[in-house]
Parts: sequence; structure tokens; C-alpha cells
Amino acid sequence: MSTSKSSSHQNNNHSVKAVVPKDIAPAESEIDSVQNELNMEQLLQALAAGVPTQSADIERLKTWKQDLQWLFQFLGNRRVLIAVIEPGTFALRYANAAFCRLAGWEGTPLGNGEIGGLFAGMGITLSELFEDWDDQTAEKLYRRHLLHWVFKQSYQIDLEALRVLDEPVMAAVKSRVHPEQRFVEFWLGSEQLKIDRIDPKIDEFMDLHLKLMPVSEREAWLMQPNQLALLADRLQLENYRVEGLLVLEGFDVTVQEQIRRLTQLLIDRDSMLRPDKFERIDGCLRSLFNADGTLLLRPDGEHVQILVAKDGQHLPPIVYAMHSLEASHFLKATTANQVWNVPDLRRECDTECDRALRKMGVRSMLLIPLVVKTVTREGCGPRILGVVGLLCDRPNHFNGIDSQHAEELIPAFVA
Repeated sequence: MSTSKSSSHQNNNHSVKAVVPKDIAPAESEIDSVQNELNMEQLLQALAAGVPTQSADIERLKTWKQDLQWLFQFLGNRRVLIAVIEPGTFALRYANAAFCRLAGWEGTPLGNGEIGGLFAGMGITLSELFEDWDDQTAEKLYRRHLLHWVFKQSYQIDLEALRVLDEPVMAAVKSRVHPEQRFVEFWLGSEQLKIDRIDPKIDEFMDLHLKLMPVSEREAWLMQPNQLALLADRLQLENYRVEGLLVLEGFDVTVQEQIRRLTQLLIDRDSMLRPDKFERIDGCLRSLFNADGTLLLRPDGEHVQILVAKDGQHLPPIVYAMHSLEASHFLKATTANQVWNVPDLRRECDTECDRALRKMGVRSMLLIPLVVKTVTREGCGPRILGVVGLLCDRPNHFNGIDSQHAEELIPAFVA
């Protein structure tokens, strides 16, 4: 691989940002784009004037140019993340607008409007773009693809049934504009690669006699745990000439990954009231819902205790009498036993607790009631475990999608 692990770790926090100096205004990119557009139009006009007999061919060039612009705009408006990558080095050559937005390159000379960005020669690699990636991670993925095509071309063994290339890869993306981690799930397309052995006499798999194995025996052998990884490690990369490009296709799965990680944290047996765990839960919730704080209401006999974490600070617990919350949004949420959206607390501030939150600057809340069914001698009835609240200093902050995500978390909260 082209970049060393040590240099990658030392420069990762600055390498992508260094390519896009903060003092470069986005307008420079727009000016260059317009200038290139004018140059292309002038060139086509000059060709048409200088070679009038080839006007039909020049018109086809204009049509081709328009179709290419439409294609780039189409790719840029999609939610699918697309990038073109050099094999071996994993250096970016092109990224569509969706990819540029995720990486925080939009509005910079790297993210050129609707068509995305061209990165040839800039040396931005996946190990620099993705957190917790190094050259070994990238090489492992590269070897998996190379093994697939070497087996198919040299031994006529198709690994398609083993789904060697079907497993998606998850990575955290470094973004120059998003403080929280952004997550991407992607696949690589290697169908366009041309792979040749430089020295045909070097055969890493000669001792295995692959072509002599009965098909059923070979398939069972290949399906053994870690067998494909061991075979991929045999590849002598320096003996292969690889031409062409890899295509990365993926999706922004930040929300799904945040919910998964938060769920794992919630179902952990440690009490969520432990300071360290409550702090982690608070961070996850604020990131998922883009909230300014979180709240935890816990009943305790005739009283309730409310813990508030806001703006990174954990405030001292507040105790209220249970009857003082009768008209509060908290009891409305538990009575309805559904996620409760409070668009503007200033308009509905009826209890002492509501007014205290309002003094903290809270304007909107999303309340998640934690209610379970219990069986007693008198029968089956609800038991209120508490309420989890998301807090925001802006009114009308939480929407239907937030409510849906909150509903998904309830089983983990009451587990």
C-alpha cells in the first residue's frame, strides 16, 4: 500500500482538512467551474467555425457533453454514495456530491457543486478519510477482491456462491463540518479491473492442486472458517499488474448505527443511573436527536427524581412530589403510553417542573415513557419505570422521524 500506518495516524486529523484550506472561499470553486464551462463552449464553437464540414460530429459532441452533465447531476442528486478509487493505494479519484456532503467537502474546491469532486493526484486515501482504518484494513479488503478474480481467471473457480464480495463494510467517516461521527456502509465494485500475473511461473496456490480437487470437496474446503482469508494472505501483490478502477457504492447509515450502539448501551446490565453510563447515554441521545440535553425522570414512592444533563453539564437531581406533576407533560406521556412531543414549552408551562425547565432555556421536548405490564393478585396493570426526555432550546425541533426513532428505543430502555 502507498501510505504507512504511522504517517496515517499522525496526519489523519489534518490531512483531509489540509487539502481544503479554510481561507479558500467556496466562490473560487464556482468561478473555476464557470470558467471551464465557458472554455468548453468556446472550444466547440471554434471547432464548428473552423471545420464546418464536421458540424454533425460537433453537434454530437455537444449532445454528449449535455448527457455527461446530466449524468453527473443525476449522480449528485442521489442518496447513494459513489466514489472511484485506485486499486492498491485506495486513493480517491472521484466522489459524487452525496459523498462530498458526508465528508464535509460541499462548498469547497473539492466538492464542485452538483457533479461532486475530482481528486486525482491529491493523495486522499480511504485510510485518511475513515476513522480506525489503516493500511492493513484496506489491504485486507483489496486482497479479498483480488482473490475472487484470480481464482476465476486462473483456475476457473467461481467464488460467487460464497458471497466473497457481498459483505458490506462499515466505516466511520471523518468530517470537517460534523463534530459527531458519521457512518457509511459500502461495497466495492471490482468488475472493471484487469488483473495479470507479471511472472506466470509464480503460483501461490500450486501446492493446493485446486484443479484436481473434486468440486464438492473443494466447496466444503473453501467454506471452512477463515479459509478465504488465509488464501488471500498468500497472494504476492507485487507479482500482479492491476489496471482499472474500483467503484465504491454505499449509504449514510449514521442514524441506524447510532440507534444500534445506543441500544447495545441500554441493554447492558449496568444501571443507567451510574454517572459514567448516564454520560455516555446522554451523548448518544443528543447526537441522534440533535438535542441540547437529556432528562431522566424516576418515580420513588410519592416523589419523583429528575436528572437533567444539558449543554454537557449534569445538574443536581431535583425532587418533586408526585401530585405536583398531575398536569405535566410527563404524566400525559405515561398515561398515553406513547412518545410525547412538546413543540413549545413556553405555550404549555403549567407545572413547577415545566417552569423550572423553561428557566433552563428548554423550549421543546420529546418524552419517551417507560411503562411495562406487571401481574399482581389484582390482575395485570401498567407500571411506570420512568420517563426519558430529549431537550432542545429551539421550539418545534422534534419531528415525526424523531418520534419514530424514539419508539424504536423503548424496548431497549425497558429491557
